[in-house]
Amino acid sequence: MNDQNVLPALTVVLGGACSGKTAHGLRLAEEAWRTGNNARLCYLATAQVWDQKMAEKVRLHQAERTTQPWRTIEEPLKLCNALSQFDDQDIVLLDSVGMWVSNLLLAEREPELTELCAVLETCTATLIMIADEAGLGVVPRTQLGRRFRDTNGLANQKLCATAARVDFVRAGLVQTLKTADRT
Repeated sequence: MNDQNVLPALTVVLGGACSGKTAHGLRLAEEAWRTGNNARLCYLATAQVWDQKMAEKVRLHQAERTTQPWRTIEEPLKLCNALSQFDDQDIVLLDSVGMWVSNLLLAEREPELTELCAVLETCTATLIMIADEAGLGVVPRTQLGRRFRDTNGLANQKLCATAARVDFVRAGLVQTLKTADRT
């Protein structure tokens, strides 16, 4: 990976809440789009709007995507189906894995992590997956909170093992944890 603007097939951007993960993912996608031939930018949103605070967060993320021709697909649960529809002309920013895990747990379903990894193996799009790091804070007080933390952590481990590049974002600062050249 000598050219910084060339992304591998799968990049995971990991970090805590409000750390700058999405902004970094957008920069990576737009840089790859500018150097790509006829590439299409797609924002794959997993959020569900449950309250005013979440509606405002979604609105702010939408406002970040005004400089390039972004297509938005909203899919809170059936992530594997959505990913299987992209091809090698697509640059997809998935925001976020943690929200997808949360949605499935709230729907009393288990995330299909094995199926997701299988889809990632065959997907020909350039993927940037935003992943929430939830294991660095306090132990959640509720059983559901602890289940989310553990399931999300397992998802992050599997995705980062599969990814050719992993960036960690903290307070807007990016640290590359893994690249195709250096694992």
